[in-house]
Amino acid sequence: MFEDGAYQDLFLSEYEFMRVQIQELKPKRITVIGGHTNLDLFYATQGMALDIVNHDPGPGKMAERGHRNIFKKYKRVFDHKGQYTWLDHSVGDVAQLGDIGQLLVISAAHHLVVEPSFRIPDGVDSVAMYHYGQKTFFNAVDVLHHHIPLRIYGPRLAWFDRREGKDFEDASYSIIDKSYSSSITNTMELLK
Repeated sequence: MFEDGAYQDLFLSEYEFMRVQIQELKPKRITVIGGHTNLDLFYATQGMALDIVNHDPGPGKMAERGHRNIFKKYKRVFDHKGQYTWLDHSVGDVAQLGDIGQLLVISAAHHLVVEPSFRIPDGVDSVAMYHYGQKTFFNAVDVLHHHIPLRIYGPRLAWFDRREGKDFEDASYSIIDKSYSSSITNTMELLK
């Protein structure tokens, strides 16, 4: 896919981490804020029957048809058996999203997390936040950790999870024990 110009949000180990975690979590629905083409989720949910709802203003009206064709292509290539819905809008408040499902993916609109009114809705077991290695997003990671424990920190991805005692080890990627910061301990680092 990347040879064809697909945007690579994550390192390959992070794509694989997402695949393993989603296969284990078995969510019925995933809600995405700012997912762009969602290559990461189509890869991670290959062969699964679950719904993905992507809230993203997209590339603009001129490119909308191309964007929808990419969704169709990825859905076919990765044998995604569920419903995929792209809602062409920005999100102003996570509470207004309705039924989020078990997994919330935040790849844009990080400012929502640092709002005093921000809450993780009931039923959300895991949150994947893309920080892209940018220091400007580290505050959002710290704030989100106060709502749901940070479990894995990778080069571009932070994974938060409510499941106590969850073993994140898998042969398809490498993780090591490490503290994210002096205030966030007991996390694992996902290596490139």
